[in-house]
Amino acid sequence: MKWLWKILPWCFVALFGTELVAVMLVPKKDGLFHVRAFGRLPVLLAGRIQPFDSVARNALLQIRSTGDVPLEQVPSWQFWHHPKKLGATAWLLELMSRPETADTRPIFLIHHPDLLGELKLQNQGLEKSGLRYYSFNELEPHLKEISDQSQRASELKSEQQSSFQKQVLKLANGLQLYQRLKLTLQPEGVDNFSQELAQLQKDLGPARAAAKASENGGAFDKEAVARLAQPLEQFDIMKRYGYALVVPPLESGQGSNHWQTAGASLLESVGTGQLNPAMVQLAAITTAYRHNQPEAFNQAVAAYRQWLQPHFAKELRKGRAEFYFNDTKAFLHATIIYICALVLAAVSILTFTVTPSLSESLRRSAFYLVLMAGAVHTFGLVFRMVLEGRPPVTNLYSSAIFIGWATMILGVVIERIYRVGIGSLVASLAGFITLLIAYNLALGGDTMEMLRAVLDTNFWLATHVVMITT
Repeated sequence: MKWLWKILPWCFVALFGTELVAVMLVPKKDGLFHVRAFGRLPVLLAGRIQPFDSVARNALLQIRSTGDVPLEQVPSWQFWHHPKKLGATAWLLELMSRPETADTRPIFLIHHPDLLGELKLQNQGLEKSGLRYYSFNELEPHLKEISDQSQRASELKSEQQSSFQKQVLKLANGLQLYQRLKLTLQPEGVDNFSQELAQLQKDLGPARAAAKASENGGAFDKEAVARLAQPLEQFDIMKRYGYALVVPPLESGQGSNHWQTAGASLLESVGTGQLNPAMVQLAAITTAYRHNQPEAFNQAVAAYRQWLQPHFAKELRKGRAEFYFNDTKAFLHATIIYICALVLAAVSILTFTVTPSLSESLRRSAFYLVLMAGAVHTFGLVFRMVLEGRPPVTNLYSSAIFIGWATMILGVVIERIYRVGIGSLVASLAGFITLLIAYNLALGGDTMEMLRAVLDTNFWLATHVVMITT
């Protein structure tokens, strides 16, 4: 039996090590549609370049508090059956190109009983683990009431708002974000945006000539001008409500201030008479996805990436790096390993006087797992720093991650000195709790947002803020 206690720690290391290698090093394949390739494409949002994948994940976390959308319901007791899910990027693509389908997905979380009663939604929606999820179609008849309630709630300070009012505000913000995301790449209700842009390009010449003739007081083609009325109205709505800046400038040196929403780019094209090539490529992507044409979709994504490569290589690299960071979910895997280490450390302490050999084996197992979780934790922390170009503490989310990391280091040092399991218990407990707190803080949106002016220097972040947090 002694040989079993000796190899037990290495069994845990091999188990979690294999999982980490599979997650972080083994490349994942795209499906029929190269959705992952699309998810890596860069956009500008919240003052920084990020991939479509980050836009989708952060939006879904704000709206649904999950990173994906289940496509089937499986009873909780069937834990071995993994239900089919729609990933965040696939959900965003569906919302932008097939909104009529996306509107049927149960993605709006409502759990306050008073709000459910106010909207008379108790017997609707999808119930899962005591929570209720609703589709946009189910909430659409109540949009005005939700808007009115949120308007009244927003007039109060945060500390004066009741839990009911906070839930209303969260729901209203989620609905607004959802409707803005629909307008990211094309107007809602359009069936073939590529074809409409091709027709627009044909109509621009006659319409511009007619407008010029009108300015000079001469006769002009009224039909040519009228044909642009509806597109202009749609583009103006997209400009005002579009969420992300998806169209890069025609010249790479113009900087981030020149990225535009799709609507703004299209309105500018009407003035110049020439469509932005990026907008044409993006329209081809959404049209192919809407019409369920995987080959055309994959070609359009590859063509757009190739168009970006000469002048926006840096933005492409940033999109790929952040996509990898999102995809590996380093902090989630660290949390899982911390939980296992916590259980092993606790059982080790409890069995210290009963079965010393088992206790020592579990203590070593817990310590090795803390080291492994700490390595993953460190990887995630450093990767975030590289992505942001900032020291580790920039906001409340990153401070939770950093505090857990620093406490983990302290626990490892304590365990190395005393070797009784207390250090591993402290390290795993702190790591688990702080990463859990960080996950809940991430539900508020982008965790890499631009800094406030008072903190916008790496010197003070690296000295004052980090030292105070430590």
